[in-house]
Amino acid sequence: MIRQLTVNGFTYEAEYADDFVEHTLLQLLSRLDAMQKRKGRRILVFLAAPPAVGKSTLVTFLAALGGERGIAVQAAGLDGFHFPNAYLQSHALMPDGTVAAISPAGKGRDPGSDDSPRAAANKQGRNQRIDQLSGSEGSPVCLAAIKGSPETFDTGAFREKLQELADGGPVRWPVYDRRTHEPLQDAALLEENIILIEGNWLLLAEEPWAEIRHTYADLTILATADPEILRERLISRKMRGGSSRAAAEAWYETTDGPNIRRVMEHSAEADITLRL
Repeated sequence: MIRQLTVNGFTYEAEYADDFVEHTLLQLLSRLDAMQKRKGRRILVFLAAPPAVGKSTLVTFLAALGGERGIAVQAAGLDGFHFPNAYLQSHALMPDGTVAAISPAGKGRDPGSDDSPRAAANKQGRNQRIDQLSGSEGSPVCLAAIKGSPETFDTGAFREKLQELADGGPVRWPVYDRRTHEPLQDAALLEENIILIEGNWLLLAEEPWAEIRHTYADLTILATADPEILRERLISRKMRGGSSRAAAEAWYETTDGPNIRRVMEHSAEADITLRL
């Protein structure tokens, strides 16, 4: 089945095998429709996947397919909750697991700047990866160098928007602009009673992601694909953005590759697993 979709501001044709659509995606939509009617409220579905699996395309395709079947579904993404580039460039992940400003230009909320239980949980999750993220053991690492990693997302803002969705009203949602590589605040309006949210880290078995998932997700999905296919997709994507092959491969080794492994090795068990 082929559909023309607009995903992250770009329009192209997405194709899924008819058998996959019939026996997997349509059954999933029927399950979501039945769940929403049974609960009698808005439901939130978390779909996690490694980079380049095609999760944005999948949730957009599901929303279009649902519309054709009279099942009102909206797709949303985690990427709009990236910290702005100015924040990433002016903050670093420190050896003790906190995030600290490294220049006066830093703006935005600092997830390591308070002593709340949530901040402590954030620190615990970051400490599990500090050695892998540092350029050398025990040294700070600029957040811009690991953009896309869990530490570069504003989980506080994400939780606040999820609570607004759970409250049931229309919600303005941020969207990541892949032309400017910046989040756009309040760019989308979510109004339906079935919301599919996609993101790399939605099933991460670290805090605060685990607490967010347990609090807000009515159903969880993990989508996977062959790691070698993902590697080539990510390198090609970086090269289309203007990087040389060598620079794209270096970025994969330091950022995209570790993120793939982190999703695959440190995600909690999902209610549903899809192989794409």
